[in-house]
Amino acid sequence: MFLVLACCLSRFGFGAEMEHITVYRDDTLYHIIPWLLQLKNGDLILTAREPHARTKEQRGHVDPTARGIVLRSRDGGRTWGDKVVADDETYRFSQTEDVPVTQLSDGSLLLNLYSWAISPFPVGFPLDGGRPYAYTFEGEWTLRSTDLGRTWSSRQPVRIPGLPKLAARCPVLELPDHTLLMAVYGNDPIRTARIDPG
Repeated sequence: MFLVLACCLSRFGFGAEMEHITVYRDDTLYHIIPWLLQLKNGDLILTAREPHARTKEQRGHVDPTARGIVLRSRDGGRTWGDKVVADDETYRFSQTEDVPVTQLSDGSLLLNLYSWAISPFPVGFPLDGGRPYAYTFEGEWTLRSTDLGRTWSSRQPVRIPGLPKLAARCPVLELPDHTLLMAVYGNDPIRTARIDPG
């Protein structure tokens, strides 16, 4: 599969002629839920979830091979550099979901994601046409890059005392006072909490 960026040739974009640019292609993988961010230096950062290619019937919300990737363009999206794998915990049977990214006021990048732990069924377990594993929700995580996305920290858990594990599908927002806000969801009534990002 491949990622495509549709570039508007008009300054305003509506009803404009579009140019399609292939950002990245690898037919052994597929890419979903891309996020695009322009950094303060003008570079474009594109993040996406990247599992192994599968038939449509085999694809699912939870994929044991899914990881988070980052691509960079220094020329407004015309060309793209090498892929950086920001999050890959598949070696410990933990997959990656959604990888939105934001640039904070200190210039660092903050990527957030949620994940599922994968538990393969024993050999001989009756599958009845289903997947050969069970999965357990692990919650939300953040990763930070201090070199504009070339390298990334390990996962840091986002946990709020008194709330269940949460998930987020949009990037973190930094307020003028440097408070970080994250829109999350879970199986609990809506609440507000502030956490010091440390």
